[in-house]
Amino acid sequence: MRLKRYIRACGAHRNYKKLLGSCCSHKERLSILRAELEALGMKGTPSLGKCRALKEQREEAAEVASLDVANIISGSGRPRRRTAWNPLGEAAPPGELYRRTLDSDEERPRPAPPDWSHMRGIISSDGESN
Repeated sequence: MRLKRYIRACGAHRNYKKLLGSCCSHKERLSILRAELEALGMKGTPSLGKCRALKEQREEAAEVASLDVANIISGSGRPRRRTAWNPLGEAAPPGELYRRTLDSDEERPRPAPPDWSHMRGIISSDGESN
């Protein structure tokens, strides 16, 4: 049947066993397939050119419908990997942090030395070495 080819050319994929399962005559099948083409938006006598144009319109409408405002990237551009994203705004330049550390009069407490007590059974200062 040529109408099935037109439905496929419109970009629709139908299960014809379910669609035409209740039909007893060839005339019923033709009327159901024509109704399906009209439901897809085909007007007048179907042709492959009309079907291709209809497919383009359907795909474009689906693409516009799938666009989401939340997916649109802001005008600031693409984020860069070399710097971490700062939710508070602009980050301080790296040289400024270095100057703040040099100009600081406060003594920062030194980090505690590593605790090696868990290694006593393995390493001992009075042990013999071969």
